[in-house]
Amino acid sequence: MTEYTNLTKEDIKNKKIAAIDYGEKKVGIATTDIFHITFNPIATIENNEKLFENILRIVKNENINFCIIGFPNRTNNLESPIHKKILDFRERLIARSNLPCYLYDETLSSKIAKKNMIEAGISPKKRQNKQNLDKFAAMIILKNFIEETEG
Repeated sequence: MTEYTNLTKEDIKNKKIAAIDYGEKKVGIATTDIFHITFNPIATIENNEKLFENILRIVKNENINFCIIGFPNRTNNLESPIHKKILDFRERLIARSNLPCYLYDETLSSKIAKKNMIEAGISPKKRQNKQNLDKFAAMIILKNFIEETEG
């Protein structure tokens, strides 16, 4: 069983945070400001040989203090193949960035992101674009993390 973050409100105070929605083909990234008021779906990037280079560029440009990585919670507590890939990705990101990276439950983030895109009036064509969905899912992960941590 994988442990999730147990950060407190004080731990994240005045910190700029990035959330990552890891996928085998694409990776969505969202950020928040240091006051945790705005949530920005920054990018969806290809999961290829330039993945870490692209993430590190965003981390540097956005002055990120730490990352939250979406990790699907399973009710049966069994790990799936994607779990191992996310854990490996996390370890490699920590090694390359020297940033703390925490796991956070991403259950239903894509479904909620799609619903929010509809409510925001985003056209069906843009909603069907998986790149938009991935970065909005990262934003949902980040928003849920902030709300849960700050109370």
